Amino acid sequence: MMAMDGLSVRWMPRMASSSARKTATLPMSGGLNPVELLTEANGYGWTYVNEAFCCARTTGNRFNGPDRGAWYASYGKAAVETSQAEVAWHLTSELEATGVFENVTACRELLSGFTTRFHDLSRGTEEGALSSDPAVAYPAGQSLARDVLASGGNAILYPSARYKKGQCLVALRPHLVQKAYPLSTGGPTSCA
Repeated sequence: MMAMDGLSVRWMPRMASSSARKTATLPMSGGLNPVELLTEANGYGWTYVNEAFCCARTTGNRFNGPDRGAWYASYGKAAVETSQAEVAWHLTSELEATGVFENVTACRELLSGFTTRFHDLSRGTEEGALSSDPAVAYPAGQSLARDVLASGGNAILYPSARYKKGQCLVALRPHLVQKAYPLSTGGPTSCA
């Protein structure tokens, strides 16, 4: 475990965001308790955080299953490049799966902070969860995340599988994402 106080990170944005999310009721899966979600009292970004936890892929991702989403972010000196590489890889995978390659995606870059203890995989432990192959990494990572949650853990630090020098984190509980706000005021930017 690694304690990080006030860590600032860049969020790897979700692709299906819209302004309707503020008033729409988000789908709730069986793995998420509604009392865990943030409210407007949490300030700007609360809807982005909730969307990340409510809108999980049907197959899940590296550290979350289909029943509970998570907040994925990059941090460190290569945070921007890491986020871009991660988002581009995932978007390309989705486009390849559909066979449709005409796409325009707008992303909002958010900065957020964390004060919690992290399960640290930066030394290469849990190799299965760190594989670049989702068929290997996702089942192993999802199992690890369930164990971390069950033991009262909150988040995981791990090296990026999509950008060699990149560092990533995943927050497994919504309340861990603190003060999510836009990095620039220029509105959404192209991310892929």
